[in-house]
Amino acid sequence: MPKATARGVRTFDVDIAQEFRELHKQTEEFREDINKQNIELHEGLNRLQESFKTEIQTLKDQISVQTNAFERELGKLNDNMSKVLNQIADHEARLTTLEQKSKEQEIENGVWQKVKKASFSALVWFFWAGLIVSAAYGVKPALKVFNLFAN
Repeated sequence: MPKATARGVRTFDVDIAQEFRELHKQTEEFREDINKQNIELHEGLNRLQESFKTEIQTLKDQISVQTNAFERELGKLNDNMSKVLNQIADHEARLTTLEQKSKEQEIENGVWQKVKKASFSALVWFFWAGLIVSAAYGVKPALKVFNLFAN
């Protein structure tokens, strides 16, 4: 029996050694699989990161284009607003000028109305004065008096 135990131990040692080799081989395969998966994961993450970078750059470009378009439209709007404000100022200046001319015309018309009224009154008085002088002194002396005023 001692031979059987030695042989059994030796078989057991061989079995353990084979299992250990098998485990070592599986561990190596497992490490290779893990390394492959890590490499694939890193490559996938790098591709995803590049994709995100591309998307972010695309968004930046679109925002830049929209910002430039907005600034151009805002510039046009400011120019149009300036033109409108200048036109309003011109219209106000014209209205002010027209109002002043209208007031001056009213004053001038008022003055001429008074001058016409005074002239007409003076004419009427001269007419009556001429009639009275003509009646009192005759036509010749009345004409001489009026000729004095004419010179």
